Amino acid sequence: MTKGTSRGLELRLAAMMFLSGAAALVYETVWLRMLSRSFGVTVHAVSVLVALYFAGLVLGALAAARWTQREGRWLRVYALLELLACAASVLASAWTARLPRLVAELAPGYGLGLPFETMLRFTLAGPALLLPTFFLGATLPVLARFAAGTLSEVQRKVGSLYGANTLGAAAGTLLAGFWLLGELGETGTLAAAAAVNLAAAALAWFSPEAGRAQAPVPPAPKPSRPAPALAQRERRLLLTLFALSGFCSIGYEVLWTR
Repeated sequence: MTKGTSRGLELRLAAMMFLSGAAALVYETVWLRMLSRSFGVTVHAVSVLVALYFAGLVLGALAAARWTQREGRWLRVYALLELLACAASVLASAWTARLPRLVAELAPGYGLGLPFETMLRFTLAGPALLLPTFFLGATLPVLARFAAGTLSEVQRKVGSLYGANTLGAAAGTLLAGFWLLGELGETGTLAAAAAVNLAAAALAWFSPEAGRAQAPVPPAPKPSRPAPALAQRERRLLLTLFALSGFCSIGYEVLWTR
């Protein structure tokens, strides 16, 4: 692959991640508005949405980590994930818009108190929001797998993809909150996000490299002797620190919303 071709591919991959991140956070902003009507308390809506959103991302990323060990045309897989995320997000939005009516019909009939009504809302919202976020969570690992098998300087390039995805997320949040919802309403904003998903899918599907199959990841060589206990403890410590970092950062998000 020539330098110019590689540069063009990098830009296309970054554009895909930017568009994917923008669409994802537009959906999240609209879902927050919808859930706020159902829960009646914004901080409850934020807490439920963030918990479900990140749970879906984690599940999607874990599943993608297994898929990408195999041979595949990963740009085509990415395009399909964007299409599935688009369809699932539209269905989830239609379901979430109905939640206030469903809760109003179910809760009084069963004489539920406030804690149980909150659990009912969470239970009703969960499956709908987990599905699109599952597909969204799988997009970055799949595109990173393609980049790892195609581009040189993999660590820097994958970091660039994550940066483009995060930048798109920031842009989507600002556009949805300050312009799209006011100008287009919820339905129009969701349609705009779906169009962005479709644009990312089309960019991947029709990319010149889309039909290129990549070999499966070779199995890691078995160590000649067990890893030292200290190294194992270090890995566990790093995972614990990452978990605590995520806990604190999302806790701050919920707190700042209040």
